[in-house]
Parts: sequence; C-alpha cells; structure tokens
Amino acid sequence: MRTLYLIRHASAAAVGPEGDAARPLTPQGEREAEAIGRFMASAALPVDGVVCSSAARARQTAEAVLRAMGSQKEAEALSDLYNASGPELLRWLQDWEGEETRLMVVAHMPGLGELVSLLTTEAHDLEAGFPAGTLAIVTGEAEWADWDHGRGSLQLLLAPAMVLER
Repeated sequence: MRTLYLIRHASAAAVGPEGDAARPLTPQGEREAEAIGRFMASAALPVDGVVCSSAARARQTAEAVLRAMGSQKEAEALSDLYNASGPELLRWLQDWEGEETRLMVVAHMPGLGELVSLLTTEAHDLEAGFPAGTLAIVTGEAEWADWDHGRGSLQLLLAPAMVLER
C-alpha cells in the first residue's frame, strides 16, 4: 500500500516585486499549515519523504506542517512541482524513484486538484474545491510508476478551516 499526502500550499501574500515564486505565507497561512501538521500528528499519519514546489510558499508550508508534526524530516524543493498541471504531476509521480511508500507533496492549484481527480475519478471535479492549505490523502496498491488514472482511492480531503483552533 502506498499513501500520497497532497497539500496545497497555505495562504500566501499577493505577488510582490520579487515575483510569484517568492510569495511568502501570510500569518494565516502559517496557522493553516500548522493546523494540518497537528492533525497529521494527532491522527498518527506517518510520512517517509517530503517534496515540495520550489516556490517560497510551498517550502514554508512543508516546513510548518513538518514542524507541527514534530518531524525531523526536511522537504526536498523541486522546480518540477512549481505550478505543474495535474498531468505533469502524474508524470512526475510515475517517474519518482524514491523508496518512500508514504510521500508528502506540497504544491499548487489547479494541478493538485487535477491530480487527485485523475488518480481517483479520471475527472476534474476537484479543480475548484481545494482551498489553500488543504490536505488530500490518496492511497493505492501500485508502485509509484504504475499510478495512473483511476488507480487511487481518496481517503480524506481536509481543509485547514476544519481543524484550525479558534
């Protein structure tokens, strides 16, 4: 069994003079990412490896989630994940050569929503319903190279608003 934890980067600042890739998390985004990390820790969701987009907001989201989980793991930032489409993310996953069976990926919309849809339903029904900071958990029996359209099972779709402390 393989588990894919897909997290959309948390709420980020508007585009500034340094460009889109440099957009940092807002204080709200930090809280969102930490809430998802605390949820993952409390639910005892183990992670073997972590990759994220090279964008500042994705790296900061991954770091905040891991910190809130109490994990010592570090995220590997990959430029291939920056604003990748669903089909591009699927090809990336199929080419992933890591040994991890429980992989966390922090990236962007609409690509993440498309990927969840491709893996679980072969449709694009999650494109609009994946708020900032949302966690999707998809499981499958196949090796990463064999993950494809409709081969995964959506176990959880959790927006940070559902677990944020008030």
